[in-house]
Amino acid sequence: MFIGIDHPTHSIRTGRDDEGPLLIVLGPAFVTGQEGDVAARFRLLDEWAHKNLPVREAAWRWFNEDYDTPDRVPYVGEPEKKSKGLYIATGFNGWGISNGAAAGLLVSDQIQGRPNPWAKLYDPQRRGPKKYNKGDDTHSLVGSIEQIPRGQGGVIKRGKAKLAVYRTNNGRVRALSASCTHAGCTVSWNNADLTWDCPCHGSIFSAIGQVIHGPATKPLPSRKWAKGKAKRQRRKRNRD
Repeated sequence: MFIGIDHPTHSIRTGRDDEGPLLIVLGPAFVTGQEGDVAARFRLLDEWAHKNLPVREAAWRWFNEDYDTPDRVPYVGEPEKKSKGLYIATGFNGWGISNGAAAGLLVSDQIQGRPNPWAKLYDPQRRGPKKYNKGDDTHSLVGSIEQIPRGQGGVIKRGKAKLAVYRTNNGRVRALSASCTHAGCTVSWNNADLTWDCPCHGSIFSAIGQVIHGPATKPLPSRKWAKGKAKRQRRKRNRD
C-alpha cells in the first residue's frame, strides 16, 4: 500500500477480481451525508488516476465508511462498567490493519485478566468533548419536484415537514420522511450510490428507504406524495 504526502491525499494498493489483477485507487475523505455532489468525487478521482497512473477504465466504484473518535484513538474494551463481558473494538479511522491487530491483543489480555500497556490509551469509557460531532443539515434541499432529475432524489419542504423524494427513471415519485430514524437528522441524497445518507451519524438508506448501514435500524417511513397534491388541486377547484 502506498499513501501520498500531497493534499488532497490519495493512496493506491493492489487487488484482484475474477478477471485478474486490479490497481485500487483511493481518494480524499469526506463526511457521510455532508457532500452535495458525491458523484463529482468519482470524477475527480478518475481524472487523478488517469493523470498519474498507467490505467484504463474503472472496473469497480465504491465507498467505504471509517468510524472516528474525538481524539482519533480507537475504543477497545468494555464500553460500560455494567456491560461486563461485552467487548468492542471500533473507531479505527481507516487504520484497521495496525489498530485491529492491537485491539485483538488488548481484548485477549482483558479476557484473560492480564495487564496490557495500552489499555488506558484505548479505554472506551474515556470522555470526549460534548460538542463533538453535532452533525449537519441536509445538502439536498430543492424547491420543487421539477428540480429533481429522473433517477435522482432531493429533499422538499412540505409545511413543517421535510420529504425525501426520489424520482424513478420512468418519472414515478417515491416520497419518504427525510428524518433519519436514528436521531432525527435530515438526510442528504447521494447522487453516486443513489442512497439517502445521514449527515449526523452516518446511517445510509436505499432510495426507497431501507436500511443499508447503521446506526439506524428502522427504514425511512413512506409518505404519500400524489394524494396531498390531489387534495390541493381539489381545494383550488372548489375555490374557483
